[in-house]
Amino acid sequence: MQRDGYYRDKKGKIMAPLIMFKRNSIDRVRGITNKIDANYPQTYAISRQRYSKKNIYNNLDIQNNYKPVTTYQAVVIPDYVTLNYNCIIYTYYVEQLNHVLETINFAADTYWGDPERFKFKAMINSYQTITELNAGQERMVKGTFDIKMHGYIVPNVIQSDLNALKKFSSAAQIIFNTETVATPDDLNNL
Repeated sequence: MQRDGYYRDKKGKIMAPLIMFKRNSIDRVRGITNKIDANYPQTYAISRQRYSKKNIYNNLDIQNNYKPVTTYQAVVIPDYVTLNYNCIIYTYYVEQLNHVLETINFAADTYWGDPERFKFKAMINSYQTITELNAGQERMVKGTFDIKMHGYIVPNVIQSDLNALKKFSSAAQIIFNTETVATPDDLNNL
């Protein structure tokens, strides 16, 4: 592809449809977080949640000296980045290229990525199409566009270290008041 400008099979025929992408740059976004301090680097943050559906606030718990369970979550602080990609699509016909570009355009300005992992917001502003038809050569239709993605990067080392430590809870505490009775007859008098 880099040498000829096309991807060819063993017989020299141009292979299409073909979608290629190349990452042009990665730019750090420093305005969102400031996690790097040489003396105290913070690679994760712990957030606290005192009340939940299982741990509802009510006055009865306060009167009985019940201390609610506090849930803590360890969250990785990522490096926020802007990624710039250049994409090229080769097809045999304009109709094929239009179908591919319409599908990509429909998914533009949404979050792309693995649903179980991280996602990036992908933005595409414009598409360029070129039809190449030279005498004695094969016809090719080419579409190009740039993708700008806003996302975050978490190194695998930190993510695997925090995999086990995502959510933990404090201990609940109930304090009972004790009363003593001297004899069984005293119980009947209550």
